[in-house]
Amino acid sequence: MKTTIRSIILFALFVCANTLNGQNTFTNPVIWSDVPDMDAVRVGNDYWMVSTTMHFSPGAPIMHSKDLVHWETVNYIFDTLNDSPKNNLEGGNVYGRGQWAASLKYHKGKFYCFFGTGVKSFLYSTTDPRKKWEIIWHIIMMPLSLSMMMTGLSSSLMAHIYNCVSSIPTSVLDSRKTV
Repeated sequence: MKTTIRSIILFALFVCANTLNGQNTFTNPVIWSDVPDMDAVRVGNDYWMVSTTMHFSPGAPIMHSKDLVHWETVNYIFDTLNDSPKNNLEGGNVYGRGQWAASLKYHKGKFYCFFGTGVKSFLYSTTDPRKKWEIIWHIIMMPLSLSMMMTGLSSSLMAHIYNCVSSIPTSVLDSRKTV
């Protein structure tokens, strides 16, 4: 399901980009970089995207665009991950693990990014993606698939973890919690 949604988003990005500012063409690839597991949101006239960095730090790059063609990396969600001694090459390594498959959302004036590391799942938030992201929640569980849904009809963030839907109360969104 998440792969299908990402495919639709990518297709929409390319279709929209092809018709921007009266230009009829653009050159692929739009981004000359490896941008796996991307997720994007539109807020006003701005597009924001997050990608996977695996075991590299800083991690979870935040990219910005006004036209879906010209992207700039403007920030990273975290500087380092220390969810395991292996992140520091103590007792092994986390090669091929680390941050992956982030879900990026905007809700009521805040940006949220939810991702797993292979050991834990983290939820970060900020009011400005160009500024510092704060960790507001983490769960000691390795996710199989990550996604979030926020609606004005609910007082919770719906998180898809371990192929089941979990509700994270909005009180968590306003404080730092560990589950």
